[in-house]
Parts: sequence; C-alpha cells; structure tokens
Amino acid sequence: MFTWSNKELPYRSTGTTPPLYIPRDLQPKQIRPGEDYFFVQVKAAQAAFTGPIWERVKSLIVTSQVAVNHPVLGTDPLRAIQRSIVVQRNHAEQLGMSPNLIKLIPAVMSNISISIEFILDKENQLSKLGSLINDDSFFAAISLAPGAAMIARTIGGLSQKILQTFFKSEERQPILQFSGDFNISGGLADGYYAILGTRDESHPIPNPLPELKLSDTGLLADGQRITQLSYIVLDMRSVSARTRDLSDGAAWDVKLNQAEAVAMGVFGNPLVGEEERKQAWQACLALLKEAQILLLADPNYLNCESQNIIKAAYANCYTQIFGVESRRNALAAPAGGQITQVDLNAARALLSIPLDEDLGDTLDSYAEQVIEARNIFRAAGSR
Repeated sequence: MFTWSNKELPYRSTGTTPPLYIPRDLQPKQIRPGEDYFFVQVKAAQAAFTGPIWERVKSLIVTSQVAVNHPVLGTDPLRAIQRSIVVQRNHAEQLGMSPNLIKLIPAVMSNISISIEFILDKENQLSKLGSLINDDSFFAAISLAPGAAMIARTIGGLSQKILQTFFKSEERQPILQFSGDFNISGGLADGYYAILGTRDESHPIPNPLPELKLSDTGLLADGQRITQLSYIVLDMRSVSARTRDLSDGAAWDVKLNQAEAVAMGVFGNPLVGEEERKQAWQACLALLKEAQILLLADPNYLNCESQNIIKAAYANCYTQIFGVESRRNALAAPAGGQITQVDLNAARALLSIPLDEDLGDTLDSYAEQVIEARNIFRAAGSR
C-alpha cells in the first residue's frame, strides 16, 4: 500500500478533484525530460452509481482522451471508447478498463493530457455495440511504434463519429470528467495519480481529503474501501532504457542482426585468416553505420540510448571477429595474439564513438539500465 498525505485542495464537493499523487516507493523518482521513457496505465477505475442522476439511466459509456503533443501524433487529443457499463443503482462498479493508455514513449514533450469521461447513455443507444466496445474494438493505446499512431488516429476518429451519431451534442457532455494535465518539462514524479469524482451531493468529496492508499482491491480512504465515490487511478512509470528488445522489427534492428551474423561467421574459426577478418569487420561497420542512421531517426528511441545500442552491437561484433573485448584499442588483436592491422580509431569516428571512451564501462552501465527496465516491464505486465 502507498500513502498520500492529507491536504485541503481547491475543488467543489461534487465534480472531480485534481490528480492526487500517491508515491509508489519511499523515494519517488522524477521522469527526466530527454533522458527517460514513460508509460501510463489505468491501475484502478470505479463508477459509483449513487444519487438521483442515475435514476433513469440504463448504461454508462466511459471514454478517454489523450494528448501527448508529439510530432508523430500531433497536438489534438485522441479519443477512444473504453467501456459500456450497465448501471446498477446504489452500487460501486469496477470498470475493468484496458490498462494501457500510453505505451512506452520517450519523455521529449512538454506535457501530456489525459481525460477519462463518464457519459450517460439514457436510451441505451450503444447497447448493440456493447460487446465490441468492451472487447476494446474502439480503443488503441497511444504509441509511436510503426503504424500504431495511424491506428490510434483512425480509432479516435471512429469513436468520435459513433458518439456524434448516437448522441446529441448536449448528451455527449460528460457527467464526470477525470482530467489531468501532467507537466513533464517541469518535473513529473513516477507513481500513482488518483482522481476522485461524484455527482451525488449526499456523498460529496471530503475536504480535507482522508488518507488515500492503494491496495490490491482498489482505492482506500482512511483504510476503508471507497464505495460512494467514483475514481480513476493512473499508474505512471518511467525507465531509462527502452531496450533493443522492443524494436518491433524496425529496419535498424534488421541491419544490426545482419552485422552480428557476419561477425558470428568468423567467430572461433581457426581457418579464418587476417584478410577475411578485415573484410568481415568492414562489412560489419557498413551495416552498423546504416543501422545508426535509421535508429537515430526512430521516434521510439532517445538519442542517448540509440548510441548505446550501436556501441553494444559494435563491441559485440568486435569481440566475435577479433576475440577480445573492445575498450580503447587502436589496433585489433585476435585470440591468437597476432595484431590485425585495422584502424579502430577510424571505426570509432565513423560511428561517433569517442576515442577515449572505455566501452566496457559504458556498456556495463547500459546493461544495468536494461535489467532495471525489464524488471519494471515485468512488474507492470506491459511496455
């Protein structure tokens, strides 16, 4: 469980609160602009059907709008229809929403905006689409992966048209809008963000707020499960590495695989002579350079990690071909001990690897970032 301290905040007794931060760890970390990646999930979501507003309502439509202000996706929010829920008066319903709102993207934008909205379906207009909605047919997580941005925009446009077709403009206004504008450039903490909401004046949002905790069963107030309020809890996580694992078959990864295959072709082969090693090395360098150009243009990856991925592939090819680890060597030395006359200073210059950089230290540090990222992905069940 994680605690958020009581505070008095400027909000009405009905409506919704601002995002309320709940630390995940005792020492929360900040998402570093230009140095980290982040992803956002829905950790918990509840609709409390208390109050007179629900008396003549048959179902609730839950929609989302996400804007990340990135060139690949633009500045306009992307809408999705998340859930269609049958209203059960005087009951609190867990929404079971798709957890992923924003898949792993670099923290290179100034801010992101997220809104989860409750729209009343008084006439059960979308009942025939209920199974499609709840199977996530009108939802796509925001991503910069190839094709994903187009899918998100297409689904966003389709969701908007569905709402416009079945609901009049005044009916499309949400009864509750759980909104958060998160400032990345000003420093954003990794952790949970809870937003409380109600339209029932007999069950207002308490002020000051009670102690909020997040448990496996949902959101707790002063140790008790919240049943009279609706809420959304967003889980915002950051990592320092996306890892090469998540290349999604990008062209640059194909090039790196080709380079490593060339290097493996001479690895441990005592019949390979010095000239063949030189040729294999030059072939690897050409493929590495092509991969580097493609990788630096991939919006999914930060430049700092792109260079680390290239350095790792460079060092791997070097080791396979020459039988020793690459550090600051100006000449290559194969396992047999004889110096192979290839200019490693020129090779490093080609790939913008500083001549005095100890790749062992650099890649040890990067390996730690990769391990940490994989552990976080595993814990979150996503990427």
